[in-house]
Amino acid sequence: MHFEELWEECEKLHKDLDKETSSEILNELIHKCKVYDAINSTSLEEEDKLPAKEVICGIILFSLTKLSAKDNINVYKVLKDTAARERWK
Repeated sequence: MHFEELWEECEKLHKDLDKETSSEILNELIHKCKVYDAINSTSLEEEDKLPAKEVICGIILFSLTKLSAKDNINVYKVLKDTAARERWK
């Protein structure tokens, strides 16, 4: 399965998108990013942090699929466009 197909499959897993606002989804993402930062800030060795960081990173990405589904964002296009702009910096 290609990444884009996985992303679209994850978008379809979100039910009741009309019951949540984009702001609520963004607040959820901010909270999850803070959890990632807290894991990153612990005194554990990096190899001990990695499994927890991978789990929360997956959760963050899954939440991003909720936002892209909610706001009908073409993630492939916007990421491709952003990468092109970054190459020209």
